[in-house]
Amino acid sequence: MDTTGKNIYGSVVMALYAVAEVVCVVSIVKVCRGKRSMEGGGAQYLPRSKVSVFYVSLCAFLLSRILWCAIYMLFCNVEEQQDYFDDLTFVVERIGSSLFFTSYTVVLFFWAEMTHKSYVSATGFLPTLKWAFIALNALLYTCVLIITLLCVFMEDSDVSDSIYYSINLYFESFVCISVSVAFTVYGLRLVSADKKKLPHERVTSSTSSWKKLLFCTLTFTTCFALRSIMFFCWSIFDQGMRLVIFATFAFVLPELVSSMLQLFLANASMKAEEQLVSYVNWLYTVSDLGGSHGNYEKVPIAKRTINN
Repeated sequence: MDTTGKNIYGSVVMALYAVAEVVCVVSIVKVCRGKRSMEGGGAQYLPRSKVSVFYVSLCAFLLSRILWCAIYMLFCNVEEQQDYFDDLTFVVERIGSSLFFTSYTVVLFFWAEMTHKSYVSATGFLPTLKWAFIALNALLYTCVLIITLLCVFMEDSDVSDSIYYSINLYFESFVCISVSVAFTVYGLRLVSADKKKLPHERVTSSTSSWKKLLFCTLTFTTCFALRSIMFFCWSIFDQGMRLVIFATFAFVLPELVSSMLQLFLANASMKAEEQLVSYVNWLYTVSDLGGSHGNYEKVPIAKRTINN
């Protein structure tokens, strides 16, 4: 790809990440101002206790990807100190991938918690999940730090020619396929548990909540499996694949699809609860004014739907 093509591709990708970043920042502002609550909404949504970690890590991830694209476009054709800029691009990419992993281990551990509640009990090992989440991410960041330092400082040649870079690719492929399998296992178990419930026992008022769970499961599983396959192929074919194909299917497509889906679900959950809170406030108002059941006909249709 020539310089013009690289700049056009990089600009489009950076714009897509920027749009996702704006959506994420707007959601963070809404949560911080207390305009909406993240509680409830179903097993495919995150509760407020976990959404802060998810949003912060996702926002940092998207920001690192924008920086990654900017560095690539600015310095991809600079011959002077090219090794330095290659190392910088590699480091920024590793930081972004690690933050992406953190974002979705939040979702994954929440699904594990919901699965345990559905099949075992509401207590048990749940308090230990927090420490398991911290330990898993600490292990990942330690491994990434070691591999990155080896790639950057232990080889005099281009970082992509280093044996440690190949190790990095296999490590990334292993991490992604592990996350993909975990999403498959926990997602399908949640789908099975939700289908067995009676309508009034479901985690959402919708009778198709298991379909939403299944869609989320398939999407997250496919995105991480695709990343794993692309990293593995990039290493096997000795980076002979076209860079634009590798970047699109290993980074851009799976990262943006999964990120926008989770942001959509989180915002949908906040909107649903905002309607619920509005309905509860209306009930208190009617009660204070001495309202009766006859006032039900004056309830907006949206609020009646929630109550039903």
